[in-house]
Amino acid sequence: MRMSTVLKTIALAGSLALTAPLGATAAGPFEGLEFEQALRKWIDANPDVLLRSINAYVAKEKERETQVSDDIVLKLESELADPGKWTPVLGSLNGSVVLVEVIDANCVFCRRMEDDIARLIAKNPDLKVVRRYVPFLSPSSDYAARMATMVWRRHQGRYGEFDRLLMGQKQSLTTESIDRIATTVVGQDAMLALKSEISSGATRAELDGVISSGLELTHRGKINGTPFVMVVGAGRDGLFRGAVSADRIQVAIDKARGAPGK
Repeated sequence: MRMSTVLKTIALAGSLALTAPLGATAAGPFEGLEFEQALRKWIDANPDVLLRSINAYVAKEKERETQVSDDIVLKLESELADPGKWTPVLGSLNGSVVLVEVIDANCVFCRRMEDDIARLIAKNPDLKVVRRYVPFLSPSSDYAARMATMVWRRHQGRYGEFDRLLMGQKQSLTTESIDRIATTVVGQDAMLALKSEISSGATRAELDGVISSGLELTHRGKINGTPFVMVVGAGRDGLFRGAVSADRIQVAIDKARGAPGK
């Protein structure tokens, strides 16, 4: 339903209301200067009715759009949940319950969820968290995604510490601050080696493909912002757009754990 249809419906209701006090037995025709003047007068006298109708229309459209987006992203569930060799993982590498998290390292709301994700991992030893860094916000988000990916690939045992420090930053990231975090975690020589791989050669080309395919996947899934969380196997109840508490995600984890085949 378009907004014009909503307004026409309001117009009809308004005109009926106007004609009733005049003793009219039928309303119409709903056109012409006299009708438009009467309608404007009715709207001026009843702005709350118009506002409620518009708000209801917007809410209904938003709900419809969310349902469509949910259907699309659920069809990509297995693709999103597969980390391959490049996508970092927290928690149990072979966990039977999978949580996919789409994040931008500069996203304030993603950072706020870090403690919640840590609590969920501690509470659920069978939880596998697939961390998809998608650089939506800035060039430093792109560099952070590349460095996080390389720390995972070359220093897997140190990745958790790197991620904790990276997402624990209070300020916007820079190339220099990301390098300092990597140096703290793996040492300066290893950081320089990672930086070299990121900037040139075959690894640079592979990383370009990883970042590009990640952006394309989120675009296909109608994931237009961060954080986005999906608990695989929980259906619509496992989809969360925006920051959400550990308690709400835990409900979805429990549902997924009880799903057939788990």
